[in-house]
Amino acid sequence: MKERRESLIPIPPDWKPEAMARVIEREVEKWWDEGWVFLRADTDKLMESVCLFFERTIVLESDGNGFD
Repeated sequence: MKERRESLIPIPPDWKPEAMARVIEREVEKWWDEGWVFLRADTDKLMESVCLFFERTIVLESDGNGFD
């Protein structure tokens, strides 16, 4: 089973591509360290924020009673 999460990063009015790339990179690294895989990034229609999408696999462990 996959669990999905989103992280919203506001885009400042005077944003610079290099600075925004560093912010996104730091956010992706933080999530990666917690076991999440980056899927994609999308901006909203007004270019006010970037939404990063992540997922990770959830493994349900058996408790040995045969009911999984």
